[in-house]
Amino acid sequence: MSSAAPVTQDFSLLERIRPLMRRKGVTLEPHEFHRQVNIIFHAWESHTYDQLHKDMAQTLPRIWNSLVQDLLAKRPLFTPRRVLDIGCGTGQSMEMLLKTPLGAKIERIHLLDTSAKMLDYCRTRPCLKGKNVTFIEGAVEDLPASDRYDLIITSSVLHHLVDLAGFCRKVNSLQERGGVFLHIQDPNGDALTAPGLHDRMARLDGSLERRAAKLAHRYSPVRAAKALGRRLTGNRVTDYLDHVNAELLAKNIVSAPLSAPEIWSITDIRVMDDLGISLRELQACLPGYEPASQRSYSFFGDLAANLPRRFRAEENRLSLNRSMEGMHLAAMWSKQPDRATSSRS
Repeated sequence: MSSAAPVTQDFSLLERIRPLMRRKGVTLEPHEFHRQVNIIFHAWESHTYDQLHKDMAQTLPRIWNSLVQDLLAKRPLFTPRRVLDIGCGTGQSMEMLLKTPLGAKIERIHLLDTSAKMLDYCRTRPCLKGKNVTFIEGAVEDLPASDRYDLIITSSVLHHLVDLAGFCRKVNSLQERGGVFLHIQDPNGDALTAPGLHDRMARLDGSLERRAAKLAHRYSPVRAAKALGRRLTGNRVTDYLDHVNAELLAKNIVSAPLSAPEIWSITDIRVMDDLGISLRELQACLPGYEPASQRSYSFFGDLAANLPRRFRAEENRLSLNRSMEGMHLAAMWSKQPDRATSSRS
């Protein structure tokens, strides 16, 4: 990849949400509005995060192990004594990391999140019991310049960022030569418009299994009972997005509720217009790093755990062939070591 690849002007992303801000009576600056919505959204999502994303718990361990095996094939002596998880959430990703061959080598863990609620759930993870763990509420920019980590990980975070280049500079500053940066579960900006991906997504959507699932959901007894309850009582079922809107309104951040797509257009700001996360852009944002592993998955636009059985064989084949035409992206980047340290890494 060329290190001269252009870097997206990140803050122009905020201009895309200005029309929505005007419609909703927002008086904050765009960067502060984006920050506040993200904090409130993730605080309420924390209560149901593991249930909402159980497909990640079923699918992603295989991707984690593939990334780690790729790294160890190139650097068999790599030892991540100090690890930082940026946007650790409920601790799902750290649990997956600890189950890879790198897990036994980890001596100290720092878990960072902007949501105190997420950290509360993270503290209850059985896999962290007895580990040397520090929980930190805040953003990566808040970390002391003196902190250094052998391995920095982040899951489902990069597509939330406005300033991707600034984030990468901070990651760089937190690692000595030989450090490794791993990111996973972001929309694959290099493949979101690929014809092959869209053809596979259309095949899945038109399959008998997917159509039957949609019909079953539409006519499920549980769904019918909820609908009847709403008609009888006049009350609608409350979910975490309702709580998000209630807090936004109570704090006078918005003057009218946001729809679910509107909320996600703010929180998942790099998903808008099929932008996603591009490996070319990341390479430009990470000077001094080289790819240690690059993986793509969700070749039908959905995680493997959600696929009908007959589609999983093709998902596995594309994964084994190292296709990069999947909906999701994961990669490891190795900070090029000094000659004096390369033999020890």
